[in-house]
Amino acid sequence: MKNDTTITMDTRMEELLDARKALDLIARLGAQETIQKALEAEKAAFLERHADLRLEDGHQRIVGNGFQDPRTVMTGAGPLELEKPRVRDKGAKGEDAIKFSSWILPRSGARRASTSWCPGSTSRGSRPETSQSRSRRSLDWTPRASPRT
Repeated sequence: MKNDTTITMDTRMEELLDARKALDLIARLGAQETIQKALEAEKAAFLERHADLRLEDGHQRIVGNGFQDPRTVMTGAGPLELEKPRVRDKGAKGEDAIKFSSWILPRSGARRASTSWCPGSTSRGSRPETSQSRSRRSLDWTPRASPRT
């Protein structure tokens, strides 16, 4: 006679798969939150660099203007839904406008982000980094200036 409390191998495997899915979900959500905060910090740094620019009436010329529609970006943690911050130049139009360009997100047409920034990942054809050179590089990291400033 079979006891109702006996856990079969199939049940245990399902529980392990569910736990793995939960861990993957937690990792993706953590990566999404971290990258989203980095995007907002990138926007804040951009606005701070242009804080001295004013319109004739004294208002700020470069302002934050919400977020673009969420888009899916492929990362080492899996697909992430990210919102790129919008920045508006109220004092110029067209070619003369100062534009915000994220160094974190790929351009709109490029839906696949490079995963070379993920620890342990390498690009095709490149020499793998040692963990020591990778950690040394991460300690020396400084934000890059926007190409259109």
